[in-house]
Amino acid sequence: MGVLDLGRLLGFLQAHTALGLATDGGEAPWASILFYANDGSTLYFMTEPDKRLVANIASNPRVAATVVDEGDGLSTACGVQMVGRVAEVTTPAEAARGRALLLTKLARSGASSLLGGVDGLRALGRFAGARLYRMEIEHAWFTDNALGLGHRTEMEMKGGTRVD
Repeated sequence: MGVLDLGRLLGFLQAHTALGLATDGGEAPWASILFYANDGSTLYFMTEPDKRLVANIASNPRVAATVVDEGDGLSTACGVQMVGRVAEVTTPAEAARGRALLLTKLARSGASSLLGGVDGLRALGRFAGARLYRMEIEHAWFTDNALGLGHRTEMEMKGGTRVD
């Protein structure tokens, strides 16, 4: 397996908006689909505090995640699989930055037009009770079928940088 280029990983994450997040709090595993934005290898997402996802994270902050691009079919499909840790964002400065990244990415994705623009997203009652979380990537694998069926590269990370 080859070494995943950090720039390729970050560019891929920047270009996509939906994250599949798998958690396990001990009772049963759970999968969620979330909008996300990234600041380097830190991924931000929002969710309501009463969700099973949040209970699982409180019990076990280690998660697995995936972002997929189906391309034009199997021969061009690619995606990243990641493991890392999730925590609620509690500092006001990081919370403001994470929310701004999410709102900007959602506006660029076209999702905000469904809700009346970025201001509509800010005012949307559903987000009023939502909390912001961050995922720090610890390990990533990138599959790129355009380079051969199941072609994978990988990278271990610590503190946002690749560990060699």
